[in-house]
Amino acid sequence: MTAGTAEDPKKTTTYRVLVVVVSILSVLILLAVAALIAGGIRQIRRHHDTAPVVTTESLSTQLPPGSKITSIQTSGNRVVIGLHTPEGDEVDIFDTDTGRPVARIRAAAPSK
Repeated sequence: MTAGTAEDPKKTTTYRVLVVVVSILSVLILLAVAALIAGGIRQIRRHHDTAPVVTTESLSTQLPPGSKITSIQTSGNRVVIGLHTPEGDEVDIFDTDTGRPVARIRAAAPSK
């Protein structure tokens, strides 16, 4: 037997350093997985704690006779509705939190 093969490889400094490095990396991986699980739980709770969705009954409004909705868009807590009416085009903006109208923008009536 030579001197190199007689030594126990588990007692070498290199082996001990590698064991420490693997142990530290294992702990970091466990912490990262725990952080991902905690973040997912927080997202689920935040999703359930949001304000309830406003129903269309809260946003109901009477359209003038002969009107047609040309577009509907959302922006933050606003619903923007584009209308084509006999008097001209208009844009109505509603607050989704309260269901109340925020603004009404009317274009001039078409000339005949």
